[in-house]
Amino acid sequence: MTRFRKFLLHLLLFSSGFAAATFTARERPHWIVPDVMVAFDQALKEVEKGCPMLLEYAIMLEQENARLNRTMKTMIFKED
Repeated sequence: MTRFRKFLLHLLLFSSGFAAATFTARERPHWIVPDVMVAFDQALKEVEKGCPMLLEYAIMLEQENARLNRTMKTMIFKED
């Protein structure tokens, strides 16, 4: 009988812990994953502004890509 009581006690503790974790994750997600919520809020603000940083980043990447392509072409011509 004591084995069954231990089993019930462990089942009760597990169930209450699981329920508490589920409730906390639903009601207060920023407690569980604060970095993700901060990043999500920042991304949402950027989208509301029209994504100026994203456009600047894309332009910067294109400029760097063009520079690397020019460098690669000069390296290929020097080998020939």
